[in-house]
Amino acid sequence: MASPRRHGVAVSDEAESIGSGVDDEEIKLAELHQGHMDPMGVESLFRDLEACTEIVEISIKGGALHRAKATPSLEQARNGLLGGRVRGVQIRYIFEGQEWWDTLIAQPPGARLVRMKAPVFPA
Repeated sequence: MASPRRHGVAVSDEAESIGSGVDDEEIKLAELHQGHMDPMGVESLFRDLEACTEIVEISIKGGALHRAKATPSLEQARNGLLGGRVRGVQIRYIFEGQEWWDTLIAQPPGARLVRMKAPVFPA
């Protein structure tokens, strides 16, 4: 599960730095990985998430005017996404000691994946 490419995703990597406007200090934005997954890739991703990660939180987005709701299982999130009953799913998980956030947005016949490492804020 080291890379989204394993799931048949056409991936682009993005990372940016922006000036804060204060003393020319730069703020490093999170690196993003994104691409489109076919239904088999989505199934493979959910199997890997179940087998290789510790799930922190799963949220689903039901519609344009619906608020995101927590859902108790990967299976419910996968079924809702692939069944067309939800617009998107966000899964927060721990993989190899790092927290990651995957957001899947329904784009039939599959989904768009946006993956980022969770930001770590200084104490």
